[in-house]
Amino acid sequence: MIKKISISGSSGFVGSLLTQKLKKNKYKLELIKTKEITKKNFGKNSSHFIHLGFDTRKNKCNVDLQIKIIKKIIKNSKKFNYKILFFSTTCGGLKNKRKLYRYNQYQIAKYLCEKELTNNKSLKVKYAIFRVFNLYGINPNNKNIISEIKEKILNSKNYEVKIVNPKSTRDFIFIDDLITLILKVLKQKDLKNEIYEVGSGRGVSLEKLYKTINFYLKKSTKFILTKPYFNKIKHTKANIEFTQKRFNWKPQHNLKRGLSRIFSR
Repeated sequence: MIKKISISGSSGFVGSLLTQKLKKNKYKLELIKTKEITKKNFGKNSSHFIHLGFDTRKNKCNVDLQIKIIKKIIKNSKKFNYKILFFSTTCGGLKNKRKLYRYNQYQIAKYLCEKELTNNKSLKVKYAIFRVFNLYGINPNNKNIISEIKEKILNSKNYEVKIVNPKSTRDFIFIDDLITLILKVLKQKDLKNEIYEVGSGRGVSLEKLYKTINFYLKKSTKFILTKPYFNKIKHTKANIEFTQKRFNWKPQHNLKRGLSRIFSR
């Protein structure tokens, strides 16, 4: 029997590529505009609801609205018995000890929506929550740390670029590896209402990241290494062992391979 999948945010960075892959794999799709979720009925005969639609504005994200949206998704899950795939914040990870920042409304909304799923044991819905670390890929419209560094190097004056806190590290995951994981999750007979970290499992220093991007751009940039007045994030690294074991999944792109795909286009 052909599965039907409901998706919010299908026109976004992840959603656009995911819908292509699902169509190629003969899934039926129900594409839902995020702003219409609280007003519409959806999810009938769907096996899963993949919630990708989210207000990403750090300072202007409407937290109350995002909570209403996840509550409606949960309500329809109880009604139509579909499983929920939710993509949360990496704050609160097993080893990262990252704190929520009170002025980052997007981050707070993600965290509170996660709690809507995890706090109420009487929900009787099936879900999987994914904490996805720095996501990147081949998409000129996707804004992330890699695209920001690229612009800094290309627009630098006198070929000089400042790297703040160069020894701090970040974990990166290539978009294709995330899509592969989602496809594996959709084939699971059951979800165990657990949280999974998604990354490469390796931390890369900002200094190395800048220099690697500079290499692919073929620039002769001089990097000035400095320390910040206050360092919000020192190191991030996903703990992916649990995710790998649960879904028989392994990232196929290290940062070098992922960047080479981006800059070789």
